Amino acid sequence: MLVKLNGIIEELGQTVQITDKLRKRDIVLKTGSGQYPDYLKCEAINERIGPTEALRVGDYATLNVAIGGRKVTKKETGENMYFTSLKVLAVETEPLGEHSLRNIEQPPF
Repeated sequence: MLVKLNGIIEELGQTVQITDKLRKRDIVLKTGSGQYPDYLKCEAINERIGPTEALRVGDYATLNVAIGGRKVTKKETGENMYFTSLKVLAVETEPLGEHSLRNIEQPPF
């Protein structure tokens, strides 16, 4: 599933080399406004890291992300665990100027 997320860059992680073929960078996007904004942790993988290099904390950005999920079953207990990921596909930025947290669209849910 593909979605666009609009918000303010809250945090930018360092690029981390996971394996010989896998690099990852975490990005936290603050969406919504008011007393309870949402903080969404997204990840840029390998060639998708490049476009995130221009981002700065405080930038207003639109992240095009793919929502993914997986199920893991613990061998010891048989318990199922579920994980959701937001993988960055593209990045659009603009100066905050005319935008403020009051003007950021709320998610549809």
